[in-house]
Amino acid sequence: MRWLVITLAVIFIVLQYKLWFDDGGVRQVHNLRQQISTQKIQNAELQKQNDRLRAEVKDLKQGSDAPEEKARTELGMVKQNEEYFQVVQEKPNKS
Repeated sequence: MRWLVITLAVIFIVLQYKLWFDDGGVRQVHNLRQQISTQKIQNAELQKQNDRLRAEVKDLKQGSDAPEEKARTELGMVKQNEEYFQVVQEKPNKS
């Protein structure tokens, strides 16, 4: 009977060790949950970015004003018979 109790105690200790410290134990589960929450935040940010890009692509494909606006702002294009003025501000002299 004494050997049975000792054997059961050893098995219990080994199982507890595996539960708390071994691969697949509580520590790894906690780390994986943290990684999941971090990944969900990153996924949400990327989803927002994807939604913005989809809306921009849709606007570029369907709208007529979007390509013109993009060409003007990003490429500096000007329509025929338009004049382009660039205002340059002087930096104040530091004396």
